[in-house]
Amino acid sequence: MKLIYKLVHSLKDSVIKKSLNVLVLRVLGAILQIAVLLIITNNAREELVGQYNYFNSTIILLGAITLLGMNTSFLQFSGRLDAKGEFNRIVSLYKKKIKLLSAMFLLFFGIYLLVSQVFQIAYFQEEDVAFVLNKVFIVLFPFTLTLLNLEVIRALDLLYTSEALRNVGRFGLLLIFVLALVYFNAIDYLLEAFIISFLLLSAYSTFLIVFKMRRLKTVKDAYNISYKEILKVSFPMSFSLISLLIMQSFDIYVLEKFFSFKTVAYYGIAIKISAVVGIILTSINATIAPQISKLFFADEMSNLRQVIKKATTLNVILTIPLILFLIIFSNYILSFFGSNYILAQQALYIILFGQIINALCGPVGLYLNMTGRQNLFQKVLLIALVINIVMNLVLIPKYEMIGAAISTAFSFTMWNLVGLFIAYKKDKVNLSIFGSFKS
Repeated sequence: MKLIYKLVHSLKDSVIKKSLNVLVLRVLGAILQIAVLLIITNNAREELVGQYNYFNSTIILLGAITLLGMNTSFLQFSGRLDAKGEFNRIVSLYKKKIKLLSAMFLLFFGIYLLVSQVFQIAYFQEEDVAFVLNKVFIVLFPFTLTLLNLEVIRALDLLYTSEALRNVGRFGLLLIFVLALVYFNAIDYLLEAFIISFLLLSAYSTFLIVFKMRRLKTVKDAYNISYKEILKVSFPMSFSLISLLIMQSFDIYVLEKFFSFKTVAYYGIAIKISAVVGIILTSINATIAPQISKLFFADEMSNLRQVIKKATTLNVILTIPLILFLIIFSNYILSFFGSNYILAQQALYIILFGQIINALCGPVGLYLNMTGRQNLFQKVLLIALVINIVMNLVLIPKYEMIGAAISTAFSFTMWNLVGLFIAYKKDKVNLSIFGSFKS
């Protein structure tokens, strides 16, 4: 009875309640995403599935480079401004970030035209690669604008709206388009469906932000955030995210180089399945990110530790059973996507081991980014990235998907453990589940 009482009481806690609500939205988004993958893998050529995975990895990686971490840093800036009582400054902050985003997109689009059309580098002349990359640059700006807008909407205290658009809106739209493509026997237009969905999301999210910000009064003499300060805070976060994304996508490029888009298709499904586990932590992080920044800069360390304790404990309780379920029923789950996808089973086991470490360590990356430790986190991830690249180049040619999985899991484990140590050494905050047990 006492245990049941504690459980019921904990559900009333704001951190846990919001985290669970966000988790519901993200789980719904994951279900929609898996539904999209099931329809694609059962109706499209394996080469097209491989192109779709390649397209996804590229747009996410290139999007992170173009954003320069401005979406993540918006939460830190909004928390700092809120602590100063100058939250209305986010209006000018958003305008500056839009200008920076536009400049970055034009820069990278120009670079792409230069290497593909002027210098005609061999890799960019490959028909399949050029086909995918052209689609990537068509959707790059609306994609990055949407990602920025989702964090701005969250900073405007519209957490559930942000999550609904990020998950239900994004994958729900794509599912509708994919079903239409299957119905009209036009599944080859899969990438175009992705492009249209983000054009709609970017337009709607921008309209929503403009409408909400009209209620905020601008104060000319208040604390102003310069372009230099935006880049100073955002760039390390960008580098950290880019390093993470390269670790998650470099194996895709190496597999495509040494093997084929079919191999990319099989391995990509294993990655997508394991990513379901990460939904839990990211859902919780979405709830506590502004709180961590605000409590840290307000020097309320006791309350900060309590927020982290609740978040880490909830994450472990929800994550570990899910990982065990995926391991036990992996053969059955992979076969849903097609009989050949079972070839990725061993790779899936290895990647899930990395997810176990991630769950036990707690919100390492989020904490370091939200508390001004982004430069340290950047250095840790740089080391992990180098290790990841070397391991992929050595292991993939010999062990194929298993080599890719080992490289990913090892580098993932390494940066989590080192980041955990840094947080404790600098702030005496134990982010792991073991810190929750001790307290």
